[in-house]
Amino acid sequence: MAISFVRKAKSVQQTVIEALQAKDLPKACPVCGQRSWVVAQGVTYLELGVPGTRYTTGYREEAIPCVPVVCNHCGNTLLFNLIVLGIWDQVRG
Repeated sequence: MAISFVRKAKSVQQTVIEALQAKDLPKACPVCGQRSWVVAQGVTYLELGVPGTRYTTGYREEAIPCVPVVCNHCGNTLLFNLIVLGIWDQVRG
């Protein structure tokens, strides 16, 4: 089971790398100016909060699927929206 998870994670990572390269992203890190990025091997969800409260909705459908891209030099982390990149259907399988 762990091997298939790792294989899927690497597949997601490669799909994201290809989508970012097609758009010539990311550029130099806005914090340190380096161009040394690592794409995470998984997806994170940016949960949307309920207006007027401190609570999230708790529904994954109301969250934005993103992949973290981390600067290897300073650790600055960018989140790229997989829907906007056009690869969400492919990534979620």
